[in-house]
Amino acid sequence: MKIVIYSYHPPHPLSSQKPPAGSRDAAWERRKKSLPKKDFVNIFRPESDATQEDTVIGEIRYSRDHVWVRSDDDIRVTLGITDYLQEKLGEIYSIKLPEEGEEIIKEEAFSTVDAKFGRRELIAPISGEVIEVNYEAVEVPEIINEDPLAEGWLLKVEMPSGAEFDELLTEEEYEEYLSEEAESEEE
Repeated sequence: MKIVIYSYHPPHPLSSQKPPAGSRDAAWERRKKSLPKKDFVNIFRPESDATQEDTVIGEIRYSRDHVWVRSDDDIRVTLGITDYLQEKLGEIYSIKLPEEGEEIIKEEAFSTVDAKFGRRELIAPISGEVIEVNYEAVEVPEIINEDPLAEGWLLKVEMPSGAEFDELLTEEEYEEYLSEEAESEEE
């Protein structure tokens, strides 16, 4: 499959002129009209390969131990702690993460977080090999409090299969779980 990437350079916003006939902008406008009207996924992925059971790239799932897992592709994921957990822990002082190449095992501790309201072990929601560590989060753990879903990610992991990802809670299920947990704490 051949993938072609086009870039668009819009005319100056204060200009009311059409782009000159030989310009890059005019060429883009001509090419844009000839592109098929397909959604983003189908442009880069043949329809025959797409199935309903495919993992959605960028989809986030959650564990009952308040660790989020974002799908990077069919077997690679990014892990971090949820906003709920970082608020519950308070200011994070330090975090210990496994090294690249190490294995994490589902339902076993993979990290220790020291924070204002105590120390907590993070439990792995999936199994796999650590392929990247966010060393910035180790050196400046405040970014976990400031942005736990983006800059505050912890690990990138390669899983043996995507089945464990599918077993995690969806956003709706996680919100329901948090509601139930809040009710049980009030009692």
